[in-house]
Amino acid sequence: MWSTQLLWKLFLPYAVLVVVAVGVCLAFVTNRHEERLIEQVESELDTAVTLVADQIDSRLAEGLSPELQEEISRLGGVTECRFTLIDVDGLVLADSAKHDLLGVAEMDNHLARPEFVKAAREGSGKALRKSATLGAPMLYFAKPVYSEGELIGFARAARPVLEIQAEVASLRQMIWIVGLLVGITCLTVTYWLTYRIVKPLQMLTEATGQIAGGEFPQRVEVSNGDEVGTLARSIELMSRMLASRETQLRENVQRQTTVLGGMIEGVIAVDREQHVLFANVAAGRKLG
Repeated sequence: MWSTQLLWKLFLPYAVLVVVAVGVCLAFVTNRHEERLIEQVESELDTAVTLVADQIDSRLAEGLSPELQEEISRLGGVTECRFTLIDVDGLVLADSAKHDLLGVAEMDNHLARPEFVKAAREGSGKALRKSATLGAPMLYFAKPVYSEGELIGFARAARPVLEIQAEVASLRQMIWIVGLLVGITCLTVTYWLTYRIVKPLQMLTEATGQIAGGEFPQRVEVSNGDEVGTLARSIELMSRMLASRETQLRENVQRQTTVLGGMIEGVIAVDREQHVLFANVAAGRKLG
């Protein structure tokens, strides 16, 4: 069955279509879910950084202080976010990932970081990159901090995206398993439908080949009730009619041969080119 060209012509395009459709749908669902998770984290970071900016706006202008660092560390522990405060020149004033002011003082200038650049230009900024301090991929969200209408610095909240990536990877694996099962099911159904089309046609081809070879099958095993089934019944009828006519022809020839063979007169039949087509026994005896 698999060697049938018609099977491949019908099954292969549908199989490719099923695989592509399932793959595209799964990729879309996975990417969309990842985007929604990122958007959810961004919303949480936006809320967290707004809360921090409201609580420390009066102390941010004072510069480095143990109290500010302690407050940021406390808020970071409560919200499970990393908070960073910088002044308008990019100097880091507090960071919840550091234990004391000495660690804060050793940090690089942050003014050129993408999230702060966007925050200064657009009112908020976000970025997804690997943290130079923690060595892990982080999602950053920054906002400017104002005091009495004057820009005094920026506040940033960050959260590692390893959990998001792990959740997306787990979801992707589950979705692809489901997609694989759906794909196998669709391919099985596609093969079954193709088989129902090709198998009757293959049987009809074999039946017509037998008729052409002088055999006349009385039954073509096609149970379809559609046009293919009608064609099978017509071939069965034609086969029976040809078998009946062949039997009649053989009987007529046999009778004719018996009659001519019993005649005492010699009988010879020739064609237009004078080739002998038939000669009875009497003609054979008389002509030697």
